[in-house]
Amino acid sequence: MLKLMPRRLVVLSLLVAFTSSCGSSSSAPASPTPTPGTPVPAGPFANVSGLWSGTIESTNSTTHTMSLNAVQSANCVDGTWTSADSDWRGAISGYADAVSYSGQMSIEFNSGSQHCTGVADVSGPVDSDAIHWTGTGFRLVGQCPVSLPQTIVVTLRRR
Repeated sequence: MLKLMPRRLVVLSLLVAFTSSCGSSSSAPASPTPTPGTPVPAGPFANVSGLWSGTIESTNSTTHTMSLNAVQSANCVDGTWTSADSDWRGAISGYADAVSYSGQMSIEFNSGSQHCTGVADVSGPVDSDAIHWTGTGFRLVGQCPVSLPQTIVVTLRRR
């Protein structure tokens, strides 16, 4: 577990660097807070907070079952996710409007002895019990001997 902590901090740091993160920078989600000085738009906002489970699909990889633990304050959403086999994991950070989410999603996994990380823009509808996000794919951060998932689809149901 101690070996994974620095990697998680690197991935979360990268996620924050790639987006105007609205929330926490720890590996476990904490209640996010809007960036100081940033006005919070008037609601209502889609409720992304909570525990979700479903799949992440891509055109160049097998489908992975995943779970997401998201926290939300007003329109600001942060969270962590992991695949059922724990091979893939990452974080999300972004914003909700009345019916959807738009933000970034990180990924990290091992390929042989190489640790691979990436970040993707994702967006899509959120309703009371379903999420359907799409993105063009993960952009590599660093080096990786394999291609990162591309043309991704995240489909989740509230637990």
